[in-house]
Amino acid sequence: MSGIVNYLLYYSAATANIMPITSVCNVSCIFCSHRHNPPGVDTYHLPPLSVDTIRDLIGFLDAGKKIVIGESITKINEGEPFTHPDFFAILELLRGAFPSTLIQITTNGTLLTEQVVRRLTALAPLELNLSLNSANPGSRRALMNDKAAKLAVESPALLASCKIAFHGSIVGLPHLVGWPDIRETCRQLDRCGAQTIRLFLPGFPAFSPLAGCYPETSLAEFAAEVKKLAAEITVPLTLEPQVPDDVQATVEGVIASSPAALAGLRRGDIIVAVDGNAVRSRVDAFGQLARRLKADVIVDRAGVTRRLELVRTAFQRPGVVMCYDIDFSLVDRVKGMASERKATATAVLTSEFAYPLWHRVFVDQSGMDVFPVASRFFGGTIKAAGLLTVSDYQKAIDAIQVDSRYDLIIVPQISFDPKGLDLSGKSYLDLWAAGAEIAVL
Repeated sequence: MSGIVNYLLYYSAATANIMPITSVCNVSCIFCSHRHNPPGVDTYHLPPLSVDTIRDLIGFLDAGKKIVIGESITKINEGEPFTHPDFFAILELLRGAFPSTLIQITTNGTLLTEQVVRRLTALAPLELNLSLNSANPGSRRALMNDKAAKLAVESPALLASCKIAFHGSIVGLPHLVGWPDIRETCRQLDRCGAQTIRLFLPGFPAFSPLAGCYPETSLAEFAAEVKKLAAEITVPLTLEPQVPDDVQATVEGVIASSPAALAGLRRGDIIVAVDGNAVRSRVDAFGQLARRLKADVIVDRAGVTRRLELVRTAFQRPGVVMCYDIDFSLVDRVKGMASERKATATAVLTSEFAYPLWHRVFVDQSGMDVFPVASRFFGGTIKAAGLLTVSDYQKAIDAIQVDSRYDLIIVPQISFDPKGLDLSGKSYLDLWAAGAEIAVL
């Protein structure tokens, strides 16, 4: 493996407790984010890692945080973990090193035979993120080219029977399978006891033949469907990405039998304060609950204030489900940076998804303006900051800095890897604006 891939492996383990073990995948999803990338995308394909390499990576993990397998925060493409020939040897190594740490595995479910699932029960505590996408074998085959579609569709019931906690996810493609299929998939996950369900609004780059299938109205359509269905099922259902238009810490759902459920929290509650600290956003509320083993929680329930006590153990999560809105610690850092640099006019660049809320937060801040950045490199329906590139930011900077008004321009860190490179391999140091300092935060 190249030096950069090795660096990214250890970076993932040390900073996020993520263990990339393979990029090999045994299905070919029509919505796969890697299938229709534009030329010049700088990503890496990882062959199955050796057990010796895994053993080295284990030394960089934090026993106090869940260990994640099957996801990626870097340019390493994630694959299907169960395809790794030594997957159970890896799990046994992890369990030997961390007897009580939760292991989370993201899987497409194609290899979840009864034998495999029963082997998993001996490695608790663990949970699965199951990318089901459809509870209909025919629809799943069409969406994922999955030859083991029936096995995967039956896996939620099998996981439930073996008492393995799991979360379901669905990439929403109603123009291909119809809303009835998506609704029934949610209901099936609900019946089988999924802890949560996430419905993803798909993002397609311009090179994808599916890019034209999702007009601007799609987000509103998806949000309406989720709102209606969430009221019918017991499992918390959320739409991603969905940036709320306010910062009220509204509870979208509560995981059954979780500390939040035992405390009496309900869907629709607005968390007002935690241990006497007023919450500033959903992110703030969730973070405060996640940092405390015992919390005095003040909620607004339909206009009535209630006081609840949430108690959990060190390895339990609170069990409250909320949308992601805005991290005010980052807002404070932006303001602090502008103050430290003595900037008279600051431009804050955001993704198109994040812009409305960031604009709302900064609308009354003198000398600070927020601007959305369009994704031109990927194009299509892509609007997330993680897929913005140096060329996208440079075009936005050129447009706002024609009169050299701003002396500080702040760009989101999430667009760049640990070495400061975007997905096209260009460095943020290549960004330039006349009369302005450019900072990444």
